[in-house]
Parts: sequence; structure tokens; C-alpha cells
Amino acid sequence: MITAAKGKVVTIDYSIKDSQGNLLDSNDGMGPVSYIQGTNKLLTGLEKALEGKTPGETVNVKLPPEEAFGQRVDNLIRTLRLQDLEVGDAPLEPGEIITLGDEEGGWIVTAVDDDTVYLDGNDPWAGKTLHIQAKVLGVRDATPAEIMAGEVKA
Repeated sequence: MITAAKGKVVTIDYSIKDSQGNLLDSNDGMGPVSYIQGTNKLLTGLEKALEGKTPGETVNVKLPPEEAFGQRVDNLIRTLRLQDLEVGDAPLEPGEIITLGDEEGGWIVTAVDDDTVYLDGNDPWAGKTLHIQAKVLGVRDATPAEIMAGEVKA
């Protein structure tokens, strides 16, 4: 039977929970996810756990923040005056993601009051230990085009 190995297309179902068991993400209802093993498209710890697995096998991986999205960084928390932002006429809402000037990445609006906006530039999963369960649904050879692109073509 073919196993998950470098250059193979691996198709999985997955769920990601935090340490309290809260579901953070899942592909449930969205269809399976396919990737090419060895292209670093998944979190490294998950990809390592899937190496050598065959269809039908399930892995359970616990990834500390350092192996997932890193620790939270305090200097990525900002408080700005609304008048200093160019955000258009629509009011900002908590949970909205905005960019600041020509900085890379998005900032999550955590709160807004009369003239102040509170922003967090950390990944929402930063500082969290992730518990990932993934079931291998299929493994096949990647096509030459997929290998060149580094991703699975639908």
C-alpha cells in the first residue's frame, strides 16, 4: 500500500482543538484537504506525524506554541487614535482585520471606543497548544505539474 512520503499527494480530514478541548478549526463539511508531503504546507509537526502513514490511519499530534504559531508578542498589541487611521467611513468592529499603512500582515481589531481602536497583530492561535487529529483518506503520486507548483491541482 502506498504511504505518505515526500512527493506524494496526501488527502486528510482534520480537526484542531485547544488545550481546553474547544474546536478551533476543522474541514468538516468543507471536503477533504490535500497537500504534497515534504513541501512544508502543513505545520511541521503534523507533516512529520503523517510521514509513512497509509489511508485509514489517524494521527493525534500535540503542538506547543513554539511548534505551531509561536508565543504571543506583546509589542504586537497597539492602541491607536481613530483619527490616525485611514479606514473609510464604515465604523470598525471587533474581529475585523485591517492593515496599517504599508506594513505586512493584518491587525485584528479587538475593541473600539469613542476615539480609540485597540489592535492585535498576533496570529489568533499564537500562544496556544494545538491538539490536531488527522485521518489519512488517500495517498497518490503527485503529477509533475503539482511537484513543480508545490501544491495540489484540483
